[in-house]
Order: sequence, then structure tokens, then C-alpha cells
Amino acid sequence: MPYFSPGFREIIRLVQRARWRLRGWLAHRRLASAETQLGLLGWEQADFDTETQRQVDAIHHVEREQGELTNRAAALAREIEAIAVERAAVPAAFDKQRTALEAERASVREPLAEIERILRVVHARPADVARSIAELQRELGETDVLYTKLLGTEPQTPQVRDEVLRLRERLIAIPNEVADIKAMRHRAASDIAEREQQQKQIEQRTAELDRQLRELKADADQRDATSAARIKTLENERARAGTAAHRLDRAKTDPYREIGRVLADNDIAPMNQPHALEWVRTLRATITDTEAAVAESLQRTAAEDAPLLRASLAVWIVIGLAVIFVVGALF
Repeated sequence: MPYFSPGFREIIRLVQRARWRLRGWLAHRRLASAETQLGLLGWEQADFDTETQRQVDAIHHVEREQGELTNRAAALAREIEAIAVERAAVPAAFDKQRTALEAERASVREPLAEIERILRVVHARPADVARSIAELQRELGETDVLYTKLLGTEPQTPQVRDEVLRLRERLIAIPNEVADIKAMRHRAASDIAEREQQQKQIEQRTAELDRQLRELKADADQRDATSAARIKTLENERARAGTAAHRLDRAKTDPYREIGRVLADNDIAPMNQPHALEWVRTLRATITDTEAAVAESLQRTAAEDAPLLRASLAVWIVIGLAVIFVVGALF
């Protein structure tokens, strides 16, 4: 019995059917696109039946919605651009105001170092003043004792008289020096109060400027965050509008394809691109040919002796497995 021929013929037919089915599948996909394109090109140039006209009306409705979504997306894009421009101007305005406040702060604090130096000197002075007064009072007491002693000295020589006169002048001068020192101490106390008041005013103004700087920074950050959030919201809304427009574009595919089928069935070609109809015809013919070829191949398979065909295929399967095993063993 011929065990090899039926299986070999069937294997050839299986390969051919697979090739024809693949060709048919590709043609079906291309036909869907071609019929849709035909409908898109020719839907306005023919009179249709009620069902097809319903598809045309659906396209009109979708295009109106698409137009609205497109306009909405454009308006959102303009609003986003305006907010972005405003947001970009915030850092420049903040830097300008911050620079002005920092310059004023530096100007306000400029005298502070000199005031603090003066205060350190003045605060250290009272100890020197008290020590000077104590030394003058001690000198006054010693001078008075010596002056009294020299007054009782007999005989008074010219040298003694000169010393008495010098001591008398000193007794008169020391109280004046003490008074001058006390007056200077009073003036120093007034100067301390004035300088400390200046220091306090500078610190207060500095604190106010620091507060303004913090508020300015917080306001700039808040405005930037608000603008960023608004832009994100608008971009999401614009993305949704774009997605909806794209979805509507896909929704027009079925109506266009139905219109394209009607145009192809009635041999109506678009005036500006008549080749679109020829392409649909070619694809339809390809599908018809492949389906016919597959049907004929199946008929030939059915005409074979089924038990013999199964046995022959089993032989070819064993041969194939043996070849695979040998090749695997070699490599």
C-alpha cells in the first residue's frame, strides 16, 4: 500500500491552506481599512438608503462633537500658556523684591557694628571712672595732710612756700577734676541710652524686614504651587479632550466602512481618488480566491481514504521526529 503519497499530498495541502488563510486574513484587514477609506473619500457624493444615511448622520454628529472638543482643547492650551507665562514671571518679580528688601536690610544694619563697638567701650568706662575718682580723692586727702603740715613748718623757706602754693592749687583743682569726671560719667550714661535705643530700633527694623522676606518667599512659593496645580489640572482636562476626540475618530470608522461597502457594492468611486474603489475590488477578489482555494483543498482532503491518510500522516510524523532526533544528536 502507498503509505507515503497520501500523507505527503496532505502535508502540501496543509501548507498551502495555511498560506491561503494567512493571505485571506491579511486581505480582510486591508479590506476593512480600504472600505473605511472609500467611505471617507466618497460619503458626501452619493444618495444613500435610510440605513446608510443614518451612518452619514452619525458621522456628522461625531464631527460636530470632535469640533467642540478640538476648540475646547485649543482654549485649554491657550489658558495653560497664559498661566505658564504668568508663572515664569513670578521668580523674576520675587528676586526683584527680595533684592530691594535685602539691600534695605543691609543699609539698616550698617551702623550696628559701630554702635556695638561704642557700647562696649562705654560699658567698660564706669570702672575706669570710679577708679579715677577714688585716686583723686585719695590724692586730695594726702595733699590736704601735707598742706596742713607745711603750713605749720617754721621757718618757711622759699622752697616750703612754693610747695604750699602748689599744694593749695592742687587742693582747688582736684574737686574740679572730680566734678568733670562725674559730668563725663553722666554724659556717658546718656550716650549709652541713646546708643542702645538706636541698636533696638535697628534690630526691630531688621526683624520687620526679615518677616517681609519670609512672607514674600511664602507668597512666591504659594503662587508657583497654585499655578503648577492649575496647569496640571488643565493639562489633564486637555488630555481627556484629546482622548475623547480620538475615541470619536475611531467611532467614525464603522460608519465610514458601512458607507464604503455601499459605495463598493454600487460601483461608486470617489471623484478625486477613483483608485480607492479598485483597491476594494482587488481585496474582495483576493478574499474570494483564497476562500475558494481553501474550500477546494478541503474537498481534496475529504476525497482521500481517511484510514490510509491517517496512517500515512503517522509515518511522516515518525520520519519527522527521527530527523529531528538525529539532527539534535549531531549538534
